[in-house]
Amino acid sequence: MNVHDLDAHPLTANQEWEWDFDHSIGSAAYHRPVLLRLRGPLRPCALREAVAAAVRRHHSLRTRYPLVDGRRMQVVDPPGSRPLPLIDLTSLPARAREDALVRIGRDDAASPFDMAGGTTVRWGLVRLAADHHALLVSPHHVAVDLWSLSVLAADIAAHYRHAAAGEPLPARPAPLQPSEWARAERERWTSEHLDAALAPWREALARLPALELPADHPSTPGPPSEGWLLCTHLDAGLSDAIRALSRRHGVTVFVTLLAAFHSMLARVCDVDRLVTYSLTARRHSRAMEDAVGLYSDYLRVFADLTGGPPFAEVLARTADRVLDGQDTQRLPNEWLLRGTDDGTRPHPLERVGFTMHNTPPVGFPLSEGIRAAAIDFDAHGQGPVTAYWRAHLFFDTFDFGSGPITTEIFTAKELYASTGPSDWARRYSAVLARVVEDDQVPLSRLPGR
Repeated sequence: MNVHDLDAHPLTANQEWEWDFDHSIGSAAYHRPVLLRLRGPLRPCALREAVAAAVRRHHSLRTRYPLVDGRRMQVVDPPGSRPLPLIDLTSLPARAREDALVRIGRDDAASPFDMAGGTTVRWGLVRLAADHHALLVSPHHVAVDLWSLSVLAADIAAHYRHAAAGEPLPARPAPLQPSEWARAERERWTSEHLDAALAPWREALARLPALELPADHPSTPGPPSEGWLLCTHLDAGLSDAIRALSRRHGVTVFVTLLAAFHSMLARVCDVDRLVTYSLTARRHSRAMEDAVGLYSDYLRVFADLTGGPPFAEVLARTADRVLDGQDTQRLPNEWLLRGTDDGTRPHPLERVGFTMHNTPPVGFPLSEGIRAAAIDFDAHGQGPVTAYWRAHLFFDTFDFGSGPITTEIFTAKELYASTGPSDWARRYSAVLARVVEDDQVPLSRLPGR
């Protein structure tokens, strides 16, 4: 295979990271397909045409990632014909149809991707009745990030409405493509520019004290392979109090939750400076807002709790540090990790994570007569889960402006017993309850271990 005979391009920095991660644990271990139930007078041919239009428009939906002349590349295949396979379950009894639908989702979740020779996005349409279907969209992370799912859903829905009405698809400006982003990255991040950008990161990391998480087992080198996952939620009253506290201090709920997370770590680990990372959409420009691909990145926030300040001061400092992190975020994650790697595992910038999601679940407005709803087909087992993060501790929080704030807590199995997530949930809830009661409480009076 010759690079000059193909529509081949270098990978973006984050595609390189995803490529390495895929080959270290296998894509089937952590990818999560989307299965949407569609009730109403769906027109499968129009949906097939809409999916084909989205595949034509977004290169990441028809890209492979092989080695070309010894280099990892993204190869964009021609649009061609990408039919939406139809699986007809109408011959089965009603209960058996539902069981078969769940199996389809679970089987796809367990199926790895062939990044080099196959597609990195799988599609399927399941017919359960004349007015009852399910759409399977199964993307590899290298092709579609979380923001992209909303863009993709809106694109398909818009195309469907035109196709169902027999109207031609309207011409639209081409979105940013991953190959264009890769080229822009390499033009911007020359070796001199990269070295200059890495210098303050190396200096900041060198000044940080070691973060020793309390653990049930001795620490082992290397990223975790398995972990324990707990989904829990704060009660509605505490959740509303957190939102009210955020409004009084003019900060986002993310800043308040992160400040409490940093305060908890400072008390439990007996440090006054630390760093955590958060997943962000990284859509810095209008051209990126309409793009489908892997553009998300990580925001690093350095916490400074020296002097044992009151929580109100921690909030102000955290808000400033979040802004600082956003200013420096354009340095790609993969190159940042390589450039600051001192051999410590997990990398200090990957050890503890905290992310907040405040965008409601992806909608799919095909037409007024069709109702879409996500299908939960996970097995919900009680055993350990595959480590989706390289972190030893990761909090994934969800706040949609009302009701309980939900948190998924991951702890590495190498460090923690199965009770690890619930222990951290207890600590975190105790800190949050204390700071909403008194935002002037000093760090030394917050709950500890």
